[in-house]
Order: sequence, then structure tokens, then C-alpha cells
Amino acid sequence: MKLQVTVDKLNRRKSPVTDFADKSNVVEVVNKGFTFESVAQIENNLGVWHQGHDGHWAWEKALTEPIREVNYADFVLSLGFDWLDTKAIDVTVAMIDTGIISNSDYYNEFRIEILSSNNENLSHGNFVGGIIAGKKSIIGLANSGKLFSIKYKSDGDPLPVLLENLAQALTDILNIDEPLIINISQGFNSQVLDDRFKDQKQHIAGLIKQIGVQKNKLIFCAADDNSAINDILFPASMDECISIGCIDEFSTDLVIKTKLNLLTPMVTYTSFDNSFNQIQNSGSSFSTALVSSLAACFMSDKKGISKNEFLNELEKSSVNRITFNYGNLKSFQYQLLQK
Repeated sequence: MKLQVTVDKLNRRKSPVTDFADKSNVVEVVNKGFTFESVAQIENNLGVWHQGHDGHWAWEKALTEPIREVNYADFVLSLGFDWLDTKAIDVTVAMIDTGIISNSDYYNEFRIEILSSNNENLSHGNFVGGIIAGKKSIIGLANSGKLFSIKYKSDGDPLPVLLENLAQALTDILNIDEPLIINISQGFNSQVLDDRFKDQKQHIAGLIKQIGVQKNKLIFCAADDNSAINDILFPASMDECISIGCIDEFSTDLVIKTKLNLLTPMVTYTSFDNSFNQIQNSGSSFSTALVSSLAACFMSDKKGISKNEFLNELEKSSVNRITFNYGNLKSFQYQLLQK
């Protein structure tokens, strides 16, 4: 187990002591951030002590396990796509979500648009942003491209406001004249919109159709998890969108009755919270972020792609759902259901 010093200065000793005032066996003083491999442990009245390969001991309460860098390129390595090395250079990923936290230490080239500002950013957007474009602690697949974060949603926004903001976000995207991947994490119940917000739904659908015919623009939408996949979600159900759903080990016999392009297992993803600490989560939002990143890399390599070209490329590594593993998958898996 690798350990890291968390205090400003720490004495390493020939052997554990029962009184910190005893300095007779101090062999070195190390600074905060120093790391070593623990090969043995002893516990006494002061707590647990760890021994390094050099035989020196350190007190456990001044130590922690160092943050492990998560590189999503490792997660998709088994897919064998040679275009992953592009890291989406010259491609923009527009993320319509709860927004990212502006921090150039953790993101490369990014810009932010805020359409909803009635409270602080929700961590969902920063989590999605890390998978796509993180450059420190979380290494996203598309971090050489541009990240365009559109915060269209805040906690407590009513549905009409969300729809208005989504329409504005899509209008802004429509006017971007460059290779573009659009990542939408949220879906809306299509029947509810038909019953209560038909005009807004039709307006948004019209914008998506306009984007869908533009060269070098692809839209990816989360389509929910497990049985909720069969709820008809908007805009994921539109033909112009590539829809992604997730199932867990209890739903492998699920009969999918709605339009779905990709099915992924419910694996655990690691990314940023709002303070850029590593946290874990799962669900179709995060599978969608990963697939959007793959598309950005592919678009960067081919200098332009269509929806069918990307799905044809993914078909090379599509698996049957019975091969899905769950929990901490070492590689990314998916089943291509529809083109």
C-alpha cells in the first residue's frame, strides 16, 4: 500500500515509539507529500505505524493513501480504436448540464455559459466534465479539445424554465460553425411534454432537427437506467440523437421497447465533485459522457463524421449483454442495439 505524508514535517524512525517526545531513533525528517510503500504494520499505544522498504517507520495518523489518477484512456483501451490518441483536438464538446466549476488547473480549453443562476453549480456537471475533459486527477478522453459548458439547470428550476433554457442552449449551439459534439444528460417524459408543454417541445425538436442536418455535429442523450429506459424520453427518443442507457445485473433480461442506440452496464465512474475531489457515481449520464468523448476523438481523426459512421465504428467492439460485468469494470463495454 502506497502512503503519503499529510503533515508539514514527519519524523521517520528506526522503530515505533510509545512517546513522541523520544527523538532518539529519528533517522530522517520528511515533508508533506513524501510517499513510500508500506510493507509492514505495528500497533501500540499511539496507534498504527507503517514500515517502508528502507526499514524506517512512520505514524499512520500523519499519512494517507495518495490520490490515484484516473485516466479514461485506460478504461477504453481494450476497444482498440487507434483514433483515441487525438484526444479530440480541434473538436468542441458542448455539455448541456448543471455546469462546470471554472478552474484551469483541472480543465484545458473551456468556456462557460450560464442560463440558470438561481443557486450554485450542482456537482453533476463537474462530474460529467471530468469524464470528458479533465486534465488533472481525472484525465478525460477529450481533454485536447474545447469544452463548452452550458449551465441550463439549477436545483429547483421548474420544468418550463428548463425547457426555455434548453431551447436557448440549442440555439447557441446551432450557430457554432466548427466540429461539435453535443452531450445532454437529462431527458424529459415525452408524454408530459405533449400534454402540458407541446409548443416548447416542438420548438426544441425543431432546433434538434436543424442541428441534425448540419455537417460535423452529433447529439448524444442519456436515456435513463434499467426499466426507466422504456419511458419515452425527450430528446433521446428523436432519430437525430444517439441515445445511451444503462442496466444493472438485475435487469439483464429487460426487454427494451423504445428507441435506444447503445446499452451499457451500470459501472462505477470516478470524477470531480464541485471541489475537484474524486467521487464515484453511476448511470446513463456518465456512460453518455464517455461515448460523447469517444465521438469527439473519432471526429477529430476523421475531420468530420455522421451519426451512422460513428455507430458503424462502434459496432466493431459491440458485445452481447451477457458478457457485461458489473462493479469496477477494467474496460468499457456496450451493446449496439440500433443504428
